Amino acid sequence: MKGMALLAQSDSTAADSIAAYLKKNGYEVTCAGSGEEICSLAASGMPDVIISDLVYPDTNGFKVIESIRKWSNTPIVVVSTVHAERDKVRALDMGADDYIVKPFMKKEFLARLRAVMRRKRMSVDTEFKNTKKYTCRELEIDFEKRLVTVCGSTVRLTPVEYKIVELLCKYSGCVLTYEYILKQVWGPYVAPDNKILRVNMTNIRRKIEKDPKNPVFFHTENGIGYRITRCE
Repeated sequence: MKGMALLAQSDSTAADSIAAYLKKNGYEVTCAGSGEEICSLAASGMPDVIISDLVYPDTNGFKVIESIRKWSNTPIVVVSTVHAERDKVRALDMGADDYIVKPFMKKEFLARLRAVMRRKRMSVDTEFKNTKKYTCRELEIDFEKRLVTVCGSTVRLTPVEYKIVELLCKYSGCVLTYEYILKQVWGPYVAPDNKILRVNMTNIRRKIEKDPKNPVFFHTENGIGYRITRCE
């Protein structure tokens, strides 16, 4: 599979055509029918790329981009019949990674999807490699030393607990789904059972949070996953 694409188009015929072409070229595709649905699916499915229109029955694409960008850095490609320069500029300024006007050349469309996905992966990886520490209030994580401290006191995490913490730090402020964390920490063939993840997160909070039942660092997005407070 080349990636998971979340697709939403105001024209159902166009949506079916784009979805069929993506599937033919090795992508897994999930379709949304409204702005609210694409935001919900973006949060719950952790797609590799979001393909959004600017027109929805319940909202507009600008609000969709703005909403998703509050918690996710997933690449967003606008595909729309709207071709006014001001709309293109506005969408890109609000956080879209590319803007494609319909009709478009199919091979170019795929190439541009690959390009934004590649740039985003390289950007996240490079940014994290250059990040020496995560600091938020009294919590500090030194990635080079693999050292976690709270108020200057060392916190002893198991290797698995540290991997979870480091992964959340890599996407600081963003929600990571249960499935994504499980696969990144335990491997692609891990059973889709959140129990082991919940146990580890409970232990992490117990060791780091002052009040584990009211965490200030490690937050649960019910039914979706976890996020760590954005690094200062």
